[in-house]
Amino acid sequence: MFKEKMDSGILPMLLRPIPIFTFFLVDCVWNNWNEWQPCNATCGDGWQLRTRTLEAEKYGGEPCTGSFNDWQQCNPRPCPSKTSCPGGLRPWHIS
Repeated sequence: MFKEKMDSGILPMLLRPIPIFTFFLVDCVWNNWNEWQPCNATCGDGWQLRTRTLEAEKYGGEPCTGSFNDWQQCNPRPCPSKTSCPGGLRPWHIS
């Protein structure tokens, strides 16, 4: 019976070493976006930034596409005029 299994190829297949570590392709994965950072201007079209990180691909997996940074406009209202004064007063200067 042993000879039959040897001749059939079953026993040699069973006697092959089994690899201890098997690596599977791991694709890149983006982590969630962080919170928006504060606007860089109080008026006049400022900008905000948020960032994210990634878990890099491993063992030949697919790399991430996209950006680590995301920008958006903030505080789009115009800035007050430098010559305007509260209460309708007019600016003055000493000559």
